[in-house]
Amino acid sequence: MSFFNFFKQPKNKPRLVLDIGSSRVNAVLVQNDPSGKIEILRLFQSESVILPETDLKSLWRKMSGSVESLVSEFAKSGIKTDEALIVFSSPWYFSEIRNIEKTFDRPTAMTKKDLEEMLDAEENSFKKDAMARFSLNEENAVFARPEIMGAKLNGYRIRQPQNNVLGKPIENFSAALYLSSFFGAAVSHLKRLLADCGIESIEFRSSPHVLFKAFSDNGLDDISIIDVGGEITDIIMIKEGEMKKIVSFGRGLNYVARRIGPVFNVGLDETMAMLSNYIEGKLDGSFKESVSQILKEALVEWQNLFREALEKHVLPDLMPDKILVTGHGGGVIEFKKVLSDPVFGRYTVRGGPFSVVQGLPSISASFKNADHVLNKPHLSLINFYLLYA
Repeated sequence: MSFFNFFKQPKNKPRLVLDIGSSRVNAVLVQNDPSGKIEILRLFQSESVILPETDLKSLWRKMSGSVESLVSEFAKSGIKTDEALIVFSSPWYFSEIRNIEKTFDRPTAMTKKDLEEMLDAEENSFKKDAMARFSLNEENAVFARPEIMGAKLNGYRIRQPQNNVLGKPIENFSAALYLSSFFGAAVSHLKRLLADCGIESIEFRSSPHVLFKAFSDNGLDDISIIDVGGEITDIIMIKEGEMKKIVSFGRGLNYVARRIGPVFNVGLDETMAMLSNYIEGKLDGSFKESVSQILKEALVEWQNLFREALEKHVLPDLMPDKILVTGHGGGVIEFKKVLSDPVFGRYTVRGGPFSVVQGLPSISASFKNADHVLNKPHLSLINFYLLYA
């Protein structure tokens, strides 16, 4: 069964959802209550760590400890499930958006075979390009099936194209495809760990893919999502109901943490605790002001890199000026403040600065206890991961 229909099925048995980031891991056990709302049974969280290595294998060796700890905690809970959704944030996936077009000499009904052949061709091309570009082999990467993000038949946009394109008389078909791959060592390690817990049905997705589905399925067809992870920031542009661009750059919340530690002469654990308390409003007086000032200074470089990413990878397209700041750094108000700088107006559709939104209005209506359980900023992504179907 596709995970696009996974949570639409009001079933009572528990499911496990894992959020694999660049510096921490979170997981939830959920099930639907009799009314169909998603009820969170248990929350599992790792500590946030700062990972100085840039090699993915070295990074995963450190992250795997957090993953093993969470899975062990799940196993000890005694709650049984045989289904899991695993969502990878950067740097555990790489992806590409491709546009395809097919023209027929006369109106022709597209068959399932026609569609599969087009997807096969793009998947094989993506594998070949990705392996050459990143020096990958079959052991280094696990490739996902291409997904149609948006499509037009004879110039008209259609909803749910993967279901609605077949059998229609077509003269011209165009589509935007999302292609992705996951770090092979992470996938195989997670499969082994979960299999030991009796979980055999596992779906792997990338964070941009899931976020796009969550937002587009809830009617937000024009929005820019800024996912501030531990080490990497992703920019996801959803425009006219399609995921148009995904851009990443190597600065996230941990960059800020690296700047804070030396100022206060504290280690990494103390730094992360301090930053967490700042985000949650638990620091007092001058101490809070000192952290705020360091954040402002550190975010000058982040802002410059954000602008550079837009200039190199987004222009000449323009972004929706409505944005959501999420991820592990989503609770840091300073990120939202620098994004409201009028300098970004030239990159937006209406020429004004970004307008920060708080999330999806349907979240509270879909969950039974999310406000109580998932009330930390670093857990914001799980809300969307559970909602995306």
